[in-house]
Amino acid sequence: MRRELQYDDGPQAVVREDLRACFHQQLMTIHQALIDHAPRNQIAALAAAYNPPLRTWDQRSYEAALAAGVTGRLSAEQFNAWSEPFLFAAAINGLNGEERKTLIDMQAILPGPGPLSPEEGQRVLRDEMLLDHANTTIAVLARLMDDTAVHAGAGVPAAERRSLLDLARRHFGDCARPFELPEGVGLFGAQLMSQKDLGL
Repeated sequence: MRRELQYDDGPQAVVREDLRACFHQQLMTIHQALIDHAPRNQIAALAAAYNPPLRTWDQRSYEAALAAGVTGRLSAEQFNAWSEPFLFAAAINGLNGEERKTLIDMQAILPGPGPLSPEEGQRVLRDEMLLDHANTTIAVLARLMDDTAVHAGAGVPAAERRSLLDLARRHFGDCARPFELPEGVGLFGAQLMSQKDLGL
């Protein structure tokens, strides 16, 4: 379970945290192009360039521990500490799939001749807003998963975090930066956000 968090799900969470602002900027560029009634091909190119990572958020080790009864040897506090990051990973997994489906739906509208019709423009705008909401929600869940993994003693090592941020900045520039949780949300404050806001 520690290895799965430190070297699989954990690095994926760090990347989504670091890239939240970059993906938001890309979506705001699409949003502005729609507001400005930019040519269809320009909007299509912007949408085609938007490509947040689709990852598997594994919980195999946690599920195996449950099935084998290993978790029954833990105290209630230990069980909660190890369960929380995997529960957040499961929530991200579902949202990541929905995000990809919305992106495919948006990109499928755009090819074609002539300007976007008002109906097409509204559909693309709706999908862009859904993608922006998904981007932020995934970043929040990723940060909560990250924090709870650290609390369990299975956080991503500092050197790996620095390496991931450096790689993100080489590809995306200065928009890549560690994600700060919204006020009132933290390791023990996830309940302050609604289930809808968290994508659960």
